[in-house]
Amino acid sequence: LGLGGCSTKPVIVSGDGPEEPVFTSERLIASDVESPFQINDPLEGFNRTMYRFNYHADRWVLMPAVRTYRFLIPQPLRTGVRNFFNNFFNIRTVFNQVLQGRPVRAMQTTGRFAVNTTLGIAGLFDVATHAGMPYHREDFGQTLGVWGFGPGAYLVLPFFGPSNIRDGAGLAVD
Repeated sequence: LGLGGCSTKPVIVSGDGPEEPVFTSERLIASDVESPFQINDPLEGFNRTMYRFNYHADRWVLMPAVRTYRFLIPQPLRTGVRNFFNNFFNIRTVFNQVLQGRPVRAMQTTGRFAVNTTLGIAGLFDVATHAGMPYHREDFGQTLGVWGFGPGAYLVLPFFGPSNIRDGAGLAVD
């Protein structure tokens, strides 16, 4: 009975038709690709192997570890750990913002890092967000993109999942 309500025709309140769907092939596939099956994946064998590896690692190792972590560690402490690492990764973000030629964002991120490191007790508390300081996240893959490097081939990384050559190299540098 519950699913039967979903099968009815939608009622159009105004004279306008329904809005254009968000996920259409024109929006998802680049204009120079005639068919999604023509997209070149030169690393397909490797990618399929890594996908299977990630699937099994996620199912048998990572998810049980996550469930155990969530069971043993209370939410406020997990939030503090997440805040600490977000604050720590601001160092990487500042360097990448400088390399990208974004001095204003680099200053904002430096200020955010300083506030959270001092007032937030080594970043355990996110004082900067409550103070209205913007949060930026940049990595070396984005820096390579700003410098003009193309994304390269599709790549599935072990434990990290889908990416591309540029962002995979950026992850190694980060």
